[in-house]
Amino acid sequence: MPKTLQIPASPPPSGRSRAGVVLPFPAEKEMEEGLVVSAAALRPREDVPASDFVTAYPPFSCWSEPAVENYRTVLDRPARDVPFCLYVHLPFCVKKCEHCYYLKHNEESCERVGDYLDALFVELATYARLPGLEGRDLDAVYFGGAMPPALSIPLVRKLVDEIQGSFPWREVREITYECAPLTVTPSRMRELHRLGVTRLSLNAVHLDDEVLAKNGYEHTRDDVEQAYAAIRRYDFQVVEVRLQVGLEGESDESFARSLHYLAELEPDAITLRPSGRRLGEHVERAVFRDDPKLTVLPWEVESSRLERGLAELERYGLTLTGPGEAVDDPARHRFLFQEAQERGAEVLGIGVSAFSYLRGVHQQNACRVEDYLRALGQGRLPLGRAYALDATERRVRSLLRELRSGWLRRTDLVEPVAGQLPGLVERGWLCLDGDFVVVTREGLARIEQMERLFYLAAHREG
Repeated sequence: MPKTLQIPASPPPSGRSRAGVVLPFPAEKEMEEGLVVSAAALRPREDVPASDFVTAYPPFSCWSEPAVENYRTVLDRPARDVPFCLYVHLPFCVKKCEHCYYLKHNEESCERVGDYLDALFVELATYARLPGLEGRDLDAVYFGGAMPPALSIPLVRKLVDEIQGSFPWREVREITYECAPLTVTPSRMRELHRLGVTRLSLNAVHLDDEVLAKNGYEHTRDDVEQAYAAIRRYDFQVVEVRLQVGLEGESDESFARSLHYLAELEPDAITLRPSGRRLGEHVERAVFRDDPKLTVLPWEVESSRLERGLAELERYGLTLTGPGEAVDDPARHRFLFQEAQERGAEVLGIGVSAFSYLRGVHQQNACRVEDYLRALGQGRLPLGRAYALDATERRVRSLLRELRSGWLRRTDLVEPVAGQLPGLVERGWLCLDGDFVVVTREGLARIEQMERLFYLAAHREG
């Protein structure tokens, strides 16, 4: 029988989150002097469409190649005393799905895995020698990207060894590994467990075979169930399963059935995410070529479906912990990589197209594998574009990340956030509870639209 559990009406006292973790507002220091390029003087890249679906602040359209010099500058400065996380991007999939907006490569390019990992090891070693990162203890490690059988367990073990040889591992509290249903086998899961993976994230996508086939996925609902059974043979601390909302051919009924099937599996965490179809008309034209067979759900249809999905997860006894995120036990089934960023953590991203955030500077690596390999082969870091946030931008960014935890303190509000508050309360996306602003279920389902309203005026057109 499903448990009955409501979203807490307000956050617990003493600044604790629903998971019982202290999340103080990250009072970031003023930007150090000496940045090579002024952020205000940079022109945004006009060839990169921005999307508020993938959260970054300021939006990606504001980032530029000249600002990479700001990133180089902070790499030569002593580290700050904040949590430090590592993201490792492994972009090789069995098949690149039609709608996927992430940088991925299909099985035809998997023979490049060896060269790619060699470059990844060089990037790791280079960062580990820099004054701004040398000797920093890792708090959490995230391996992202659905990995194909070509990435054998010996290669995964070699990758872990290289990371441990580059950065102190003694403080690591969480290791997350993403996987796709067709890459899961009992032997692979056994070895991942032995390597110390604590959080296993399975991208089920959907559990309706017709919807999966229409969107070009090769796996079926049976494949998801078999993969989940293989994962559950080993005692991972958290098993998360992800579903997408708004896929081509999905209806309210097929989504509800998919969610019901998943809830019956009883994973520790369920995450619902927009499918990526809804990226804006410019992406629709550029990627889908105005294909009449492909449709994009209106924001409100997709958001309403997501909201109903969150309500259904509550009915099954899960607790909402963020936008599209629900867990069985908030005290045990935590996502430390995400929590650390909500507390102002720094993140080093390695791999092609990976994102970093160090000392108030965003940076994204080169987005083409050829450019990534060439740079490291020539002894250069594969830096692509960056953005140096000023003090006001960093405070807005921190508020946006805190908002995703489900609440924030009214005393932390700054403009333009404070000015948007009355309208969002009237709309039902936020509610006031004493000294706190709490995100409602309706607001959690529309977090991307809401966050855009909080942008500084200079960034709202991005």
